[in-house]
Amino acid sequence: MQHIIQSLDEFTNAILQETRKKYLTGELSANDGKRKSLMHLLLEHHLQEKDLNEDGIREEMNTFMLAGSDTTAQSMTWALYLVGLYPEIQAKVHEEIDSIFGSDTESHVTEENMKDMKYSECVLKVEFHSYTHNNTLIPFDLKTDLKTLVKK
Repeated sequence: MQHIIQSLDEFTNAILQETRKKYLTGELSANDGKRKSLMHLLLEHHLQEKDLNEDGIREEMNTFMLAGSDTTAQSMTWALYLVGLYPEIQAKVHEEIDSIFGSDTESHVTEENMKDMKYSECVLKVEFHSYTHNNTLIPFDLKTDLKTLVKK
């Protein structure tokens, strides 16, 4: 688990340093009128207010990235499980995919393809609305690898 945390920290640090460099060289500006990323907002606050350090920025970014990917993984796991429970629904999803891609097994799904996946979209929406996914799976051993992220 520690090597995963280290990899995530290295990834986030690289983005943080790149964003910091752009901000300090003027490539990113506080008043450029463009929408700002969360990283940009946190870094801007850090540089102006000094009450949030770079470790705090990294921890906030990691929280956002992990929360999003974990929820998505849980949702997709449940969706696939539920589709597998209902062969008639699975067959319709399969037919829809075959009608879009045919025998092409190498193509990546595009936004245009997704617009044609009406039935699959409905299946996913029913799953998303029928089941809550927060805290249903705990992906780590609570007895190990714990550290204090926010000090009181």
